[in-house]
Amino acid sequence: MGLFDGQIAFVTGGASGIGFATAKILIEGGAKVAIGDINASLIASSAKELGNGTIGVKVDVSDPASVEAAIKSVEDAFGGLDLAVNAAGVVGGIGSIIDIEPAATSKVLAVNLGGVIFCMKYEMMAMKKRTAQGRKCAIVNIASTAGVRPHAFLAHYSAAKAGVIEATKVAAVEVGPDHIRVNCISPGHTATPILPKNMDRDFIASILPTRRFGTARDIAEASAFLLSDAADQITGINLPVDGGLLADNPMPLKPE
Repeated sequence: MGLFDGQIAFVTGGASGIGFATAKILIEGGAKVAIGDINASLIASSAKELGNGTIGVKVDVSDPASVEAAIKSVEDAFGGLDLAVNAAGVVGGIGSIIDIEPAATSKVLAVNLGGVIFCMKYEMMAMKKRTAQGRKCAIVNIASTAGVRPHAFLAHYSAAKAGVIEATKVAAVEVGPDHIRVNCISPGHTATPILPKNMDRDFIASILPTRRFGTARDIAEASAFLLSDAADQITGINLPVDGGLLADNPMPLKPE
């Protein structure tokens, strides 16, 4: 018996990176999965690659009407919604607060923060129908260590991810009595398509306690745990999956 047999999941950003890896692990556990993404052609190819009846749903998470329609599509296709992972996100350029274009800031806040809040809204509405029937439901939001330890030249991204962490806590308190758990994960340096191309991966890996970059599968495994019954008493947390990044002092002392 699989970990997620008989459960229905929706994964935003599911056509690539962390979202795709998460969809794959949920399918391996027996779930029926719908992947949501803004790239229609990528959705189609990714859903085909995942197989097992996976459906693709085009969604712009920054548009509440689009999110509402996407959740309805999942309910119509599978009969409900039990699990959700909100992994859609953008970096939106790197630059100082003075130099970054206002449009880039607006987009990052709309997608990375507004998108998570809109998704939770309609996911929780759908999940309440399931929990009214005696089921348990769970949501995982993908934040970032940048929301805990902000990065210079990424004010918009850091602020949005910090907002995701706090919105997760609020949601957990609001829907906990309805048997819906809400948690978030803060990935550290993880090899995904949105990782800046000019990042010195070898150097960064050398200063992490684990001495390696994270993978999308690392994040997916953590998401699967938080979605599973093994985490039934865990809600409202932010789980760093960062190779020890936040555990270390960025200016460590050297032994004498």
